[in-house]
Amino acid sequence: MNNFPMKHIAIIYHDADFDGKLSNEVCRFHLSKLYPGAAIHSYGWDYGRPVPVPHGASEGVDDFAAYDAIYIVDLSVDDLMARPELRSKIVWIDHHKSAIEKWDKPSGWDGEIEFTGIRIDGVAACRLCWQWFTNPLINAH
Repeated sequence: MNNFPMKHIAIIYHDADFDGKLSNEVCRFHLSKLYPGAAIHSYGWDYGRPVPVPHGASEGVDDFAAYDAIYIVDLSVDDLMARPELRSKIVWIDHHKSAIEKWDKPSGWDGEIEFTGIRIDGVAACRLCWQWFTNPLINAH
């Protein structure tokens, strides 16, 4: 996790099930304590729909590149994850085997920036989110 003050944080979560919804709440809970002054914007999303559009335009956030951090939890968002300028901002927490196989150092990966986060197949995403924020062995804040 970055050690500088964050003003704008995005959470994109899988809104098709309770695992994704709880993942969002876990992230909001911990991020609001870590960065009390930050504006935290949550975007529920599901595959097959258009990529979410940032709704913080009034705060100068009209593209995901304007966020200090982007948490993508319980899913992967190909259009955002494929953008090299976003890779250092993305914290990806997921448990879907197909997404992990696709995005965890895919073929042709430049090797310079790997997504921060935690990915384990077979473990609920909300549990992984909790572990990310509470286990010092996984993530040193």
